[in-house]
Amino acid sequence: MQERVRKSEVVGAARERLAVVVREGLKGNHLLFDARELAACTGAPEAQAGSVAEELGRIGLALARAPSIDGARALIAACSPECRRELARLYLVFLGRCASAQGHAS
Repeated sequence: MQERVRKSEVVGAARERLAVVVREGLKGNHLLFDARELAACTGAPEAQAGSVAEELGRIGLALARAPSIDGARALIAACSPECRRELARLYLVFLGRCASAQGHAS
């Protein structure tokens, strides 16, 4: 039972952090990426290398488990440049979809 409660708390905390990242991102306050990273990925094609896809999978799980937004930033900073670029691209796509779902202009 304690394990279920702990998992529930971890999931809840991760959702709260994601909500903050999305809410702030929709305002233009990007907590996970700096402006250069976001500019570098704008209009970039999807990454094609299998190694980038594998790294994205690993970092995705680690980001979901990150204890804080600062922890998530540190994880992203430790990624390869290609992976960071792809994460930034995916982040912007995700924000766009969130904006559309909320009725914001994109």
